[in-house]
Order: sequence, then structure tokens, then C-alpha cells
Amino acid sequence: MINIYLRELVQSNHRVIIPDLGAFLKKDKAANSLESSVTFSPFLRFNDGLVENYLVEKEHITEKEASLEVRRYVQSIKQTIAVHQFYYVTDLGAFYEDERGSVQFLFAKSEKEANRKLDEIASNLTTANATAGMPELDVEESTPAAGVVKHEVNKKKIVKKKAESIIKENKETAQVNADEKAKHLEEASNSLQRWMEEVEKRREQQAQEEKKALEAKEPAMPEELEAQQRRQAEVRRALDVRRKMEEVNEAVKELEANVDDVNISVDNELRVVDDEREEVLVERKEEGEKSKKSLRWGILFWIVLLLLILAAALLWFWAPISNFVGNTPGYTEVVTEEYVITNSPAFVELDSVATDSTHTSAFLEQQEGLYYVVVGVFNIQNNAFALCQKLNNLGLNAEMVKACGDKFVVSIAKSSSIETAKREQDNYKKKYGDAWVLY
Repeated sequence: MINIYLRELVQSNHRVIIPDLGAFLKKDKAANSLESSVTFSPFLRFNDGLVENYLVEKEHITEKEASLEVRRYVQSIKQTIAVHQFYYVTDLGAFYEDERGSVQFLFAKSEKEANRKLDEIASNLTTANATAGMPELDVEESTPAAGVVKHEVNKKKIVKKKAESIIKENKETAQVNADEKAKHLEEASNSLQRWMEEVEKRREQQAQEEKKALEAKEPAMPEELEAQQRRQAEVRRALDVRRKMEEVNEAVKELEANVDDVNISVDNELRVVDDEREEVLVERKEEGEKSKKSLRWGILFWIVLLLLILAAALLWFWAPISNFVGNTPGYTEVVTEEYVITNSPAFVELDSVATDSTHTSAFLEQQEGLYYVVVGVFNIQNNAFALCQKLNNLGLNAEMVKACGDKFVVSIAKSSSIETAKREQDNYKKKYGDAWVLY
């Protein structure tokens, strides 16, 4: 809101004071441009009411609302300078801080021109520091991510530094203003006292001169009249003293009110800085939580990825390894399956039977309409072949039949009649062990 009227105020007034910030002072009325006719002083900060009265007139608001708007405007300027190094006012110029931390103003017709002038000021300052023998800073190249992190850290450091500077500046300003006002009050009191003493001396001298003149011209006045005149003079002096004391009291009250305003302004600034500090702490905490969460998810992702890679490698190399082991010369595969259902003493050592994987017997396909007497079922063909060999050595007619999907069944007899198959089953059970009929 104030940005809209600031240029009008500067053009139409000899002095425009922005409370707690500084003042625009017009030094040359005949100059063609504001830049050549107006200067900015950061030392005049008291509130003369010009800006507030202008807002009341233009915006039709109360004085209290105008005062609050001015305070918000000043806080906004300081906060923007703390974060972005300058605050641009449309069609006028930009506020910025110099190397001493004081708020200054440069006139510029556009924000681009303001940026250029500020860069020139910074360049000149760097050149001056280098000429004075100040050490140059070594800048290391980094990745874009590191640059962003470094920028955010520097930004937060700048905010913290500016906040501390604002607090220190406000405290010092408040102390200086209070000291100056106390000093002015003491000087005013001393001046009033001297003035009253001089007035009293003059009145005594005048009274003596009048008395001498009356004595020379007229006879002496009666004592009662003289006493009455003295009482009247004393009453007049008392009234004058009372009036002066009332003026002094009013001045003291005004100074106290100004001190209260300064204290309120400092308190508001401190609250704003505390809020900013709390926001910075909350942001740091949230960033820390996000970093921890991202780290945890990243570790979990890499663990899962590693497990998937190991599983894929195992599946990829499992078949070649199995084929290599299975095709190794002289390798024997031990019968370890539990599908052998015989319990005969003749087959107690079946689990230790081994057969050369290179001598695999042919198998028969299961035929429909036939009943098979089964003594063992295997997943591995060599194991089924080993059992067939052992049964044939005992004088049985064992065959290897592929049935039940991909299973290898060892059969000792087959028949198209269920009764015949069951008789063969019973005969086998009596001599060797358990068996069952497959059809």
C-alpha cells in the first residue's frame, strides 16, 4: 500500500521520514530528477506522522490502522533485505544494507537497473577490500546438489545474522533514543530553571527601579498598599512557575509516550525475529526427518535390489551347474527318495544304492486298461532304474513305467485283470513287503 504513495510523498515534501528506517531529504528544488535532488539518511527515524496522515487521507482509514500499516511495511522491508539483500519500490528505487549494516537507498527506474547498481556497489566494495589487503575467498566447485545445499545453508545463516543484527540495532537504537530523550529532558529542565532565575532577577531589578522612581516623584506609599503589591507580584510569579511546570510535565509525558512506542516497536521486532527463528528451526527439523527417511528408503531399496540380483544370478547359473554336475563322468546319484514303499529286509539298503548316470534304462509308458503292481515311485529316473536292477537280480520281472505325470514307477507285474494284479500284490507282500495297484 505504501509503495504506491511513496514516490508521491517524496516528490511533494521536503522531508519524508519512514519510522525506524530512515528519511528522504530534498536538497535541491530546481533539479530535474529525484536522484539528483533527494538523498536518503538512515539516522532520522522518529515518527513525524507524515506517512500515517497521508494514508488516512488517501485510504480513509483510522490513525491506528495507518500506524499499524507503517510498522508492517517497515518489517516487510527489513525481512526482504535479510533474505534477498534488497527491497525494490516501484518507479523509485531499492532499499539495501551497506557494509556497516545501515539501511541505504539507491534510485532506479526498474528492478533490473537496481540489480545492476547493487552489483556495481558490491564489485567496488570487493575491489576496495582487495586493495586494502583483505584475503580473497577460495570458491570450490561442487555438484548441483551440493550447490543447492550450500545455498540453503548460506541463506539460513544470512537470515540468522540479519535477525541478530536487527535485534542488536533495535536495542541500540532504543537505548540511544532513550538516552537522547533523557538528555534533552535534562537540558530543557536546566534551561527552564535558568530562564526562571533570569526572569526573577529582571523582575526584582524592575521592581527596585520602579520603587526608586516612585520614591523620587511621590511620597512613600502606605505599608498596606506596598504589601498588597508584593503579594500580587508573588501571585503572578507563582502562576508563571505553575504554567512552566505544566509545560515541563507535558513534555515529560510526550517523551514517555515516545519511549513506550519505541519499546513496543522493539518488542514487535523481537517477536518477529523469534517467529522467524522458530520457522528456521522447524524447517531444519523437517529437512532432517526427510533426509533420514530418504536414507532409510535408499538403504532398503539397495538391499532389495541386491537380493534380486543374487536370486537372478542363482537362477541363471543353477541350470548350467546342475547340468555340469549331472554330466560329470563317474558321478553317481544316491537314491534318497521316500517313495519306495517296500519294507522287506531285501531292500533295507536301498538308500545306499547308486547307479551310473550314464546307464539310464528306457522306460515304458503307462497303458490304459492295465493294472500295475507298484513297489516304488521316483522323481529321478536313475533311482527308479537302480531299484529295477535290484529287483531283477532277485528274480522278479521289474519294469520302469512313466506314470502319474512325470513320475517314474517301478512295477513288478501288470495284468488286464484286477484280480490277477491283486494276487501278484499279495504274493509280493508275503515275500518282500508292501505294494499297491495302479490302474
